[in-house]
Amino acid sequence: RKATMAMADDEAADRRRALLSLDARRSALLAESEAIVSELTADPGGGAAPMGIDTPLVDSGGYPRSDVDVYRARHLRRRFKEIQTDVKAAERELASGLEGLGPGGGGGIANP
Repeated sequence: RKATMAMADDEAADRRRALLSLDARRSALLAESEAIVSELTADPGGGAAPMGIDTPLVDSGGYPRSDVDVYRARHLRRRFKEIQTDVKAAERELASGLEGLGPGGGGGIANP
């Protein structure tokens, strides 16, 4: 019986470590996302409009805007969308992992 309890405690500790690691990854992704949004929405000065998260990168004539680095804007926007997808996946994993740690699910998360 003690061996079974020890194994259950080890499993709960492993799940807790995995969830903490996943939460740290989610937090890092959110920090990267905030930095990207900050760069995309920063005022470039000189009366130019910021790159923006979803503003057109072409002028009214259909040519690439000369006041922004179009390649950089596209790269940042793509990474921002990737991060949004990764954060949603991490949050789903966290939610399902926390359900397993609730009452009757192998013990709660204890503070270290």
